[in-house]
Amino acid sequence: MSGGGAKISVSCTSCGKALKAPAEWAGKMLKCPGCGSTFKVGAGPAAGPGGPRPAGSTVPQKVAPEKRAALSSRSGGSGGFVEDRKGKAEAIALGAGMGLALLGAGLALGLWWVIGTALGNEARWFSMLAGPIIGTGMWLGYRKSDVMLGVVAAILAIAVCVGGRYMIYRSVIHTVVEDNAPEVAYEGVRRLVYQNVLYERLEQDVEYQAASDQLVQAVLEGKKSASYRTASRDMEAATNRVSGEVQKEIDALSDADIRKKLIEDPDQDWKYSLQSLQTEENVNKRGYAMDNVPGYAYDEESKRADEYVASYTEESARAEYMQRSAAGWRESLVGDKVKLDQQRAALAGTGPIDEEASRQAHTKALASMAPEDLWLETQAVPADLYATRPPEEDEEIIDEAAGFATGLSFMSMGSLIMIGISVSGAFAAATGGKFSS
Repeated sequence: MSGGGAKISVSCTSCGKALKAPAEWAGKMLKCPGCGSTFKVGAGPAAGPGGPRPAGSTVPQKVAPEKRAALSSRSGGSGGFVEDRKGKAEAIALGAGMGLALLGAGLALGLWWVIGTALGNEARWFSMLAGPIIGTGMWLGYRKSDVMLGVVAAILAIAVCVGGRYMIYRSVIHTVVEDNAPEVAYEGVRRLVYQNVLYERLEQDVEYQAASDQLVQAVLEGKKSASYRTASRDMEAATNRVSGEVQKEIDALSDADIRKKLIEDPDQDWKYSLQSLQTEENVNKRGYAMDNVPGYAYDEESKRADEYVASYTEESARAEYMQRSAAGWRESLVGDKVKLDQQRAALAGTGPIDEEASRQAHTKALASMAPEDLWLETQAVPADLYATRPPEEDEEIIDEAAGFATGLSFMSMGSLIMIGISVSGAFAAATGGKFSS
């Protein structure tokens, strides 16, 4: 209390705290510094021991400790019921801020995905808006400076960056991993020859290559509208045309011609295959595994393998390579053949197969198969496995590719800058442009 002159003794009518006030304050309202409540000051005696107390004066009352504790607890210690109401109001405002921030995150993510997929690219500029949108929502709901709310808004902004990129990449990569080649009835070696010839012809087809270049350019420029759709339609038309031509050629080939087309393929380097096999055997004899061999040891054994195959012709190298590899091929083919039976049964809807019976049947059939036929099987079975793969495998490939692409995006400097902008925008918006503890 400030002010000179005589003072009177008063007590708070709420908590009983003994106070002193200037005599001239008699009849005025006084705020208790202890509990914050207000009361009217009576005309009390001058402060001091003894002395008369006129009628109507406010006399300090002794308050029992338990009553004082109850009053203090009820008042919250320093704010009374006003503080309770204020706390509830802040909790409601905080909830509103969080709700608006989450709504902003959903809005940013949805708009980003729609715009990104419509344009056919990542739409990086949109990620810069995620932080301010979320932070503004937090600030509008709470309207109070709070660093922790800025941290929450920043985390939401980064989550939107990750989620938006993943969703967009997943949508775009779908078109990359899908096999756009027409389905054919071929199986085994004939399917493999068809695919090899088809891809070779598509690389040579002028219309297909022009449409492919146009499609890539449209994606790079972010124009997934008319030009993108036109290029996609032209690529599909060229693929169907070339595929029809190749199917006629494959239908006209006998089984012997198909075998010859693969085995006598000029791109097949049998001396190199034998050299690689010899190098691996040399490395294994020295006690190394191929994935953990010192560079000097590999170079030494590779040179020895070069000397070993120097006198071989392509035909003799092919014969020895197949003969030495036959046992390993038989072992690996059994597992692949069983898996192929499972996938075919799943596609046909005939239920699970008897794996042991399938394994025994393939083991018996492969045991009498010549090395040349085993090699053909090792080339053809992977193509059959891919053609009969279950749909969920495509989803796994897409997920892996999308995750990989998203990771690469965040490794780029551009993505790091965007995250920084999002975080800064979230902090600035959530704290009203200032930081307070």
